[in-house]
Amino acid sequence: MMRNIYNAIGFRIRKALRFRRPGMVLPNEAKKNLFEYASGDRRLALSAREEELRKVYKLDPLFHASSRYIYRDNLYWLEGLERCFDGVTLAKSAEFKIVDVGSNNFHYAFALARFFETATAAQHLDMCGYEIDGHVVYADLHSRADYAAAYLAQIRRGRYVVADFGLSTESGADVATMFFPFLTKDALLWWGLPIDCFSPQALLLRAIACVKPGGFLVVWNQTDEEADQLDGLVSGARLVNRVRLKSDIVDYGEATADRVGSVFRMPFPEGSQRG
Repeated sequence: MMRNIYNAIGFRIRKALRFRRPGMVLPNEAKKNLFEYASGDRRLALSAREEELRKVYKLDPLFHASSRYIYRDNLYWLEGLERCFDGVTLAKSAEFKIVDVGSNNFHYAFALARFFETATAAQHLDMCGYEIDGHVVYADLHSRADYAAAYLAQIRRGRYVVADFGLSTESGADVATMFFPFLTKDALLWWGLPIDCFSPQALLLRAIACVKPGGFLVVWNQTDEEADQLDGLVSGARLVNRVRLKSDIVDYGEATADRVGSVFRMPFPEGSQRG
């Protein structure tokens, strides 16, 4: 009860102040010994995998302007998306729209854009991230929104909207993504939001509604139990793939052991042409 009251007060203050500070410069760290936490053959394999991902997804701009943690996290997102869409057809398209729900500070924006850009050969990528609590302020006195703007500047595209996605009118998305949405009140409270922001089914249904026929909803969950709960909340979409997201390409690999990625496809209208 007290945590909810504390969260509600903090959330309302952040929402009212809408704190932003100009001059955000993303820190860069050398990437030598990027996988020093691994040993022997495993370290060599991870280094080879990093080189492969960097080449395929043109990650040099991120490689030269990111912390080690952020760079490895983007590698993790790329691996996870590859697994999610393994065996799932993504049609080639000149234009492609992504809507990301619950973007935090959008530190994975580079990976998200590069994956779908590469997979679909899109010449124009429209990417929008929604975050209800985008004015959280970090120790360096920059907000989530400040960081998101800096991450998006690296790929020179995309939007970051500080708003409740459940109230949005987004439509026409080829893919909607939700990475680790709050499916329990305890998780929501732990991350600083009040209970009145808890509406997982409404959020999921709004995400489904924003995707065009034949498009995809991608959801990552922390556990099998959450993935099972997800199935009970999602309607109007067909599960086409479910994969494990464990990887030691990040230094917190053990914490990824139970993670699950799910891909749902939106139905085509009866009698329509399939892509």
